[in-house]
Amino acid sequence: MTIALTLLMFFLANAGIATATNLTKETLQKFEKCDAYNIGTGDCAKNIERSVLSKNNNTVSRHKNILKIHTAARLIEFEGKPDKGDQSYWYSYLGYFKEIGYYLIHIQYWEGDEAILVSNATGQQVTLSAIPQVSPSKNRIISVEGSEAYNKNGVTVWRVSHGNLVEEFRYEPQGYVLYKFLKWIGDSKILLEKSTRSKGKFCPKGSQVTLQEQLELHGEKWALIADSDPKSVKCHKDYDIEEH
Repeated sequence: MTIALTLLMFFLANAGIATATNLTKETLQKFEKCDAYNIGTGDCAKNIERSVLSKNNNTVSRHKNILKIHTAARLIEFEGKPDKGDQSYWYSYLGYFKEIGYYLIHIQYWEGDEAILVSNATGQQVTLSAIPQVSPSKNRIISVEGSEAYNKNGVTVWRVSHGNLVEEFRYEPQGYVLYKFLKWIGDSKILLEKSTRSKGKFCPKGSQVTLQEQLELHGEKWALIADSDPKSVKCHKDYDIEEH
């Protein structure tokens, strides 16, 4: 990609968002705490939106059930349906990822939740199973969800390219296998925590086991390195779950 094209895409990604509220680490940590301790992610997201929209913000607004985002590409609207019983859902604005040029929206369903990233440059919308984690060089994101119920369980990586997200890797494990994001190690390795039922390799068969694994980029392909750090293994003998 030429320098001119790079500068053009940066301009488009950030055009029209001079007063958009940048997504801070504090905001993400606040939401993650709500999620970790099951303190109503929907209410938590609504509180964050109220705080964000109370500041000077001319790119994102709300009119009753409709959330409006004025991207550089076009106006995008999300209409929540809070009175549909078990079919209800609600959209809340969490902030703007300036480093990648995307708005972050939280979706609360009757049971479970997801997130949406909206590109300021192109208007592209990408649905994620969890709040994304941005790589050190800001050229990739990862979404990791380890849910025992309601949410889609798995790991997905996207590359940021020309104002769009391009999916590079997706893994949706079968059975009782839950992943948790720990950290990026540079731009080509990601440290994950895996929780599953032991097959007897490290812990007594049938007990719950947690260990660290790495997702690594080799060339243009990502590979999940199973049992990559045996020293990280923790056995939980008293935890009994259905065998898969």
